[in-house]
Amino acid sequence: MNEKLKKWLKKNRPNEKNKSCLSEYLEDIQILQNQGFTQLQILGFLGENGIQTSQQNLSRFIKTQESKKEINESKVKVEVVKKSNDTLNDTLSKMFEKHLKK
Repeated sequence: MNEKLKKWLKKNRPNEKNKSCLSEYLEDIQILQNQGFTQLQILGFLGENGIQTSQQNLSRFIKTQESKKEINESKVKVEVVKKSNDTLNDTLSKMFEKHLKK
């Protein structure tokens, strides 16, 4: 990376992605969903808290959050498998070395 770019990066920060006004209510939305409230009821709760949005936007927000959660869970599963494979490989290597020494 050249020096001009380094200097520029120190002075500037990327714009935050379009953060939804619903983000601060994510936990509340999830709790309401888990308790069986409909999206219309959740919209009512949001409206009482000064958030005006459509059911379509709420639905899209929920789906996006679920996708992010699934991606994160997949990453965790991959890490667990990698660690398991590393442990298995270490064990097999040690067994193989012991066998060769005999």
